[in-house]
Amino acid sequence: PLLRTHWLDLDPYPHAVKYFAQANPILKEATPTIQIGHARLPSPYPPGYPILMLPWLASLPHHQVLAPFRTNQVIGLLLLVGSFGFYFSIGRPAAGGLATLLLATQPAFTSFSRSSMSDLAGAGAAVLAFALVYCGLTRVRRWPIYCAAVDLGLSLCIRPQLLFFAPLLVAMALFPTGESWPKGFTHCCLVLV
Repeated sequence: PLLRTHWLDLDPYPHAVKYFAQANPILKEATPTIQIGHARLPSPYPPGYPILMLPWLASLPHHQVLAPFRTNQVIGLLLLVGSFGFYFSIGRPAAGGLATLLLATQPAFTSFSRSSMSDLAGAGAAVLAFALVYCGLTRVRRWPIYCAAVDLGLSLCIRPQLLFFAPLLVAMALFPTGESWPKGFTHCCLVLV
């Protein structure tokens, strides 16, 4: 005989479904929750990537399922433009064009740009942090390193694993100035904060 149970179907779903299910309540109620059955539960994923989907959810009312894909396509385009802009800013436009071309033709980049995962957004945040630290050290300016610290802090809302890029902020201790050690130590503590 067939047994009737009232258990919920908790089969594993792809990440895109969970991101999309978290983005809809953020748009409507400003709370990052997921509804399972009749209960609203906190999401096991950080809300950073679903927040990046909000402009697409609002602008595509009849095709909202495309929001994660459009988000990654825009992030991929920003990575291409940003890589060329970075090389152009350090005075190497030919190298920037070559780097952009190589990035655009990589199979992993094209597949991630067409996916509905948060991997590309996390990679973009890590690349931005490295570029800011490089600019800060070469131009002897502290504010890009502070911006890299803020970028890494915000990127934890997208992918918590980006915490492992935190040793990059040791660059503040390598800052080439002749100031006293208490002032340098204060700047290192501010980067951690």
